[in-house]
This record gives sequence, C-alpha cells and structure tokens, in this order.
Amino acid sequence: MASRRILESGVSPPDQEQFHGESLKSCSVPGFVLSECRYPPNFETPMHAHERALFCMAVEGAYTARYGPKTCTCEPSSLLFHAPNEMHSVHFQNSGGRFFIIEIEQWWLERAREHGA
Repeated sequence: MASRRILESGVSPPDQEQFHGESLKSCSVPGFVLSECRYPPNFETPMHAHERALFCMAVEGAYTARYGPKTCTCEPSSLLFHAPNEMHSVHFQNSGGRFFIIEIEQWWLERAREHGA
C-alpha cells in the first residue's frame, strides 16, 4: 500500500507547492500531491508559474486563467491542465470558489512518457 500523508487545514508539507488561496486539505502519495483550496470572491493572482505540472478542477465557483493573450474560463466540473513552469494569472469570479488540485511530480511524468502514456 502506498504511504500517504493527510494534513489539516492550512498545513502544507515541505514538498507541496504553495497556492495563493486557503489550503483546506492536502494528501501526498508517491508521484502526486492532492489538495483542496478555497479562494475568495474576485481574488486575482499575479502572473506566476508552478514547478510541477498540475490539474485544477473547479468544485464550486469559477475562475478565468490567462496565459499571455489566451484565456480559459473554468466552471464547476471543469478540469484545466497547467504545464510545469507555465506563466499564468487567475481571476476568481464573483463567487470565489473551491478547487481540487492534483500536482504531478516530474519523475512520474517522465515514467509515463517512457511507457507511451
């Protein structure tokens, strides 16, 4: 069985990236960090990038991500992929929101490429 670490609200493991919102829960398993975060209404992040690739699923609320001239709006049940080191900013809409984030370790991505995934 894979080991995992469950953390309480607001506590981040040293290997987890920091997100601009409030961390509600986090769990580490080999190759992945799973997090639930909440963002206040109309919150806007500065341009930034994440070291790890990640998927972000809107659970409640909505946001618009900006990648240079491109934008993508995510509503509940939308899933957005962020490549590692991809510069972007995020605007959380009037309702703010709650999001499920899956960070993917680089070694896992390399292993998936080796196996043709």
